[in-house]
Amino acid sequence: ALLVDYLTRNNALTLDAAVKLRQTDVQTNGANTGIELSSEHVAVPLGSLQAGHLIVTAGAEHLTINGDAAQAELFRAHFGTLAPSVFVDQGLVKIYYRHALLNWNAGTADVTLHGGIPWRLDVVSSGAACIADLRSVPLSSLDVNGKASNIEITLPRPTAGVSFRIAGNASHIIVRRATGSAMQVRLGRGASNLIIDGQDFSAVGSKPYSTANYADTPQRYDIDVTARHTTVTIETYN
Repeated sequence: ALLVDYLTRNNALTLDAAVKLRQTDVQTNGANTGIELSSEHVAVPLGSLQAGHLIVTAGAEHLTINGDAAQAELFRAHFGTLAPSVFVDQGLVKIYYRHALLNWNAGTADVTLHGGIPWRLDVVSSGAACIADLRSVPLSSLDVNGKASNIEITLPRPTAGVSFRIAGNASHIIVRRATGSAMQVRLGRGASNLIIDGQDFSAVGSKPYSTANYADTPQRYDIDVTARHTTVTIETYN
């Protein structure tokens, strides 16, 4: 991988050739079989897995995440420009851009998760945008460290208690939840501006904001906002 980074930086390899060399960066523990792999595409079969855990660490200039309950794969991913390192261990999927520390523009990453199993998502996004449409992805937890300029997350209707942490210093984070979804939002000390359904809650301090139905149901979101210098907007959709 270091050789690929060096040659690509010095224009000795085309980007396509560099991507093809990076195919060897896909690793598994041996339990996952039937993996599809090309210079821009990775697909891992679902098999008998009952849950998934996606970890994305920085890198992509434009990152999109969505779900599809009809697909046969645990996840599918398409990458542009430079492909990342991908590690798969049963339901755990790690996507890591080695060159992210060098502030390279890694192009795009489009990830589709199987929407028939619950997922834990841990995302560090440092590019221009991160768009996650998770309406078809059952969530068990969500952790977003926002370093991207703009982050948009559309949540599914909760089917259990879901912990959701928002950290980092993205310029603007938009969270959309289904109408009637129960939630409680806690704003950390020195955290950012918080707008919920058009109302400014930036001055609530340590007192959490709760929807009227929060205490009546275990199917709810617990949202902790510790992001700084960020405007967090929470909206509803029908």
